[in-house]
Amino acid sequence: MAPFGIPFKLQSLGLALEPWVWGPRFATGYTVIAVILAVVAGRRRLDRRGMAAVWLALITVAGLRGPMGPAYLLAGPLMAMLLVAAELRTVRGWAVWSVVAITLSLNSPALPESMVASLVSCLALQGALAWLICRRWPALDAGSTPHALGEGAG
Repeated sequence: MAPFGIPFKLQSLGLALEPWVWGPRFATGYTVIAVILAVVAGRRRLDRRGMAAVWLALITVAGLRGPMGPAYLLAGPLMAMLLVAAELRTVRGWAVWSVVAITLSLNSPALPESMVASLVSCLALQGALAWLICRRWPALDAGSTPHALGEGAG
């Protein structure tokens, strides 16, 4: 699931590239993106639900920095998606949420291995993580006050 593995998947799908050359380059680029996402997340002011989802996404981003991203890393974004579900009110919202959750689950060890499904799931995971970190998190509780990451131990 780690970006380091994308060149290996592309090679197995017939793209002529050397994965051991491109894997570290993908990982380095991913590190730069991960640092940018961490800075963006650190500057956000969110309620507790938003903070929990952003932290789950950031922990997953950090875990995917290594060359081997184990399947249990899917737990973080899927739990963050459950926090998104708290604000869904329309059929369209539930439909989009369901498509994203199912796409993230394509890399589950319970499903048969398909290189195309694995590549799509890997790219969807990266997009979902960035979206979870950068999205607008509306406060659902009238009395909740936004906090910056690291402020207060409430």
